[in-house]
Amino acid sequence: MDYNRFWLPPDSGLFWTGADGDLFWGNVAITLPTNVGVAKARFLLRGNTQLFESPLSRSTQTLELTGARWEATFELPPMNRAEAAVWIAWLTEQLGMAGRFFAGDPSMKTPRGVATGAPVVGATNQAGRILATAGWTPNVTGILKAGDFFSYNTPTMWRQMHQVITDADSDSGGVAVLEIVPSMRELPPINTPITVSSPTCIMRLATDEMPAWDIESALIYGISFSGIEVFK
Repeated sequence: MDYNRFWLPPDSGLFWTGADGDLFWGNVAITLPTNVGVAKARFLLRGNTQLFESPLSRSTQTLELTGARWEATFELPPMNRAEAAVWIAWLTEQLGMAGRFFAGDPSMKTPRGVATGAPVVGATNQAGRILATAGWTPNVTGILKAGDFFSYNTPTMWRQMHQVITDADSDSGGVAVLEIVPSMRELPPINTPITVSSPTCIMRLATDEMPAWDIESALIYGISFSGIEVFK
């Protein structure tokens, strides 16, 4: 997908349909360039918690809140001018934190599990960190494995990415119950398609200064940038 010609005003109240059916409100997310791959990345899930520590006993209570989000830093290999120009144009098009882009863990594009079938959300009114799914190849041990990622589009035309934290098997009906992080932010409708190959979430640049690059005397370019997941 290449959405870089389909930006909409944030207050337009409109949405645009991508070539593969993805729908997104407001500013349309764009894909990362593919001419040069990422050389190094740091990916993390930042929790959203409240902590209370008693000043008398030092006993601690922690409350998990909705809003855990994916964050990442991407570093590209040294590039010549022609290679770097594609990434520089992509970065400047983001206009700092105003832009949106799809990103995932570049080391986890392919699941460790078997991950065959046509997986979908398997039940209505699901929330929290347990997701029932359907459509998998029946009777497969390890249909997904701990550490595997998947994503799906949400009812508000956004995208949610989860990581499986325990191995999951499919039963005779192709159903698999997944234990996931982070918690679901929206109730995914039944039969929502699930993506297991190159899953992504939607991010913005971490700061307005991120569209920057380094240039050496031999016209070798260095580029790195950080992204933070954004929600509707």
